[in-house]
Amino acid sequence: MELWNEICFLINEHRTRGSAERDFQIEAENMFEKLGWSRYRDEIISQKVIPIGSAQNLKPDIIIKSEGKNVIVVELKKPSVDIIDRNAQQLISYMLQLKLRFGLLIGDTIQLYYDEPENDERPEQVLEVPFKPDDDKGNTLIGQLTKQSFSPDGLATYCKELVVRKHDKEKADALAQRLLTEDGQAQIVAAISDALSGQYSKDIAAAALDKLNIKVVRKPSVASQTSTPEQAATLYSPHKNHKPRQTTIPAIPADDPYPTLKVGQLANTVIRRLLETEMVPPDEVERLQDVGYSKRVLGLSSYPLIVPANSQFEWQRFYHNQSRDPLNIYGQSYYLCSQWFAQQRPQMLRWIAEHSK
Repeated sequence: MELWNEICFLINEHRTRGSAERDFQIEAENMFEKLGWSRYRDEIISQKVIPIGSAQNLKPDIIIKSEGKNVIVVELKKPSVDIIDRNAQQLISYMLQLKLRFGLLIGDTIQLYYDEPENDERPEQVLEVPFKPDDDKGNTLIGQLTKQSFSPDGLATYCKELVVRKHDKEKADALAQRLLTEDGQAQIVAAISDALSGQYSKDIAAAALDKLNIKVVRKPSVASQTSTPEQAATLYSPHKNHKPRQTTIPAIPADDPYPTLKVGQLANTVIRRLLETEMVPPDEVERLQDVGYSKRVLGLSSYPLIVPANSQFEWQRFYHNQSRDPLNIYGQSYYLCSQWFAQQRPQMLRWIAEHSK
């Protein structure tokens, strides 16, 4: 765990200082040396230009070599800026071009990507770990990446286990989401009735259930249970129209300032107004077009908060073809996501509170 904690310390130092890309590149190379790899032995290849075809080149930030063969490609993003989908796509492109099974995306978190040779799917993210001390997942990943214990087959086995867990979680999340619907809750009540039928007659079980109001709600996430006003994050980058500033993620307001609005109305009125009146900085507008960021900040499961009006998107998942649409943000047109559920409300209120200042 000590090695993982030391890496967390170094990464978080760069986050606090807002280090430049080049400084972070050097630190990342040093990090791999701590893991036992050597620049001297040509095991850490830094920003080497690799010709692809007659007119194209690749320039990965780092390539790790084992026994003379490329084994891992690394894409870096300075940790003071959020990783977005574009960074992941760059890493995936390197993996495909170089025909590598393993990729690392290192920035405000460390992400492991894996390409299963036996199928035709694109490489996928199998793990994401924040740089927090004493994290068991981070410690296990670093153990896999040390030169002393590294084995391509061993890392592949580890990745396959992560793929199974990831897909199982996705299925469980989808099932939980379905059980929150009216049909899903009816299915739960039917299951309770079936369970009672072994002890009581069908009529008694039905009569008892008729006297109850059974409602299924999603449990609060760990993040919403533990977040405090003191938990800070750098949410903005410098922009000519906005001064860079450290902002704090506020706690959920004790009194909901919008008690009469359902979550969809909250999005289509309050969030819409904040975006259209340019209360949201351009850097944040860009991040809100990323699925992963929108999920982390607003709880959206499969769609970004906004999409450019001239892009291809699932129009039925966005507020579309309405007299008020599209949104106009900094002179550009966007559509706003319409996929909202009650359990997303705490995250929506946090985001609204932050951007209403």
